[in-house]
Amino acid sequence: MRPTTLVCSLCALALGACKQSSTDQAKQPAQGGSSAASAPSGSEILIGATLPLTGSEARVGGFYKEGYELAFEEANQNGGVSVGGKKMPVKLMLLDDTSTQATAASLADRLINSDKAQFLLGTYASHLVEAQSVVAEQNHVPYVNGGGGAREIYKHGYKYVFGLLAPVQLLSTALMQWADAQQKAGKLPNPSKIAVLWENTAHGKDFRAGVNDYVGQHKDGYKILVDESFEL
Repeated sequence: MRPTTLVCSLCALALGACKQSSTDQAKQPAQGGSSAASAPSGSEILIGATLPLTGSEARVGGFYKEGYELAFEEANQNGGVSVGGKKMPVKLMLLDDTSTQATAASLADRLINSDKAQFLLGTYASHLVEAQSVVAEQNHVPYVNGGGGAREIYKHGYKYVFGLLAPVQLLSTALMQWADAQQKAGKLPNPSKIAVLWENTAHGKDFRAGVNDYVGQHKDGYKILVDESFEL
C-alpha cells in the first residue's frame, strides 16, 4: 500500500469512527478522562502518535517514523484528506514513548487532553499498543493500531480501537503451515523437532499459542523439545 493511501485510510477510518460515536459521546462522558474526540473543525486535522524512538524497540520504531512522516508529507502534497467534500491538511504530532508502557500511556493522555489531538495513530509493539488503547477508550478517541497484533489488545471489546494487522497467532500458524509444506516436499524430517523460544509478552504468548495449537493438531509430524520464555 502506498504511503498516501495508508494515511488517508487511517484518517478516514478514524473520522468514520468519530462520527459514528458522536451520539454516545453527547450522552455519556468518558470515565477517567474527557470526551476529547470530535469531528474536525477549522483548517487542519491534528493526529497524535507516539513511537519507540529510543529503548528496546527503537530500531523498528525508526522505520515507523519514516513511514508516518512520508505518508503525511505525500497526503498534504495532494491537498490533505477529504472531509465532507472538503480537502483538509493533516498534521502529525509525534512523540518518543521510549519503549515503555508507562510513558506510552502518559503521552497518549497528553496528546488527547493537552495537545488536543483529534485522533491517534498507534505505536509499535503489542505491549505499548495495549497500554495506549486503554487511554484512547477511556477518552473516546479513535485509535488506529498498525503496530500491535496481540489478541490481548482486542479482548476487551473496545469501540475506539481499530486494528490493521493480522493476529500474531495467525503468523505462527502460517509459519507452521510452511514447515508442513517443507515436510511434504522432503526438505524437513518427519517428525520434526521444534524449539519454541518466546518473549514473555502478549505478542510472544500469542505466537507460542499458535505453534502449540498447530503441533497439537499434527502430533505425528512434530515434537516440541524446548518451550521457554525470555524477558525483553
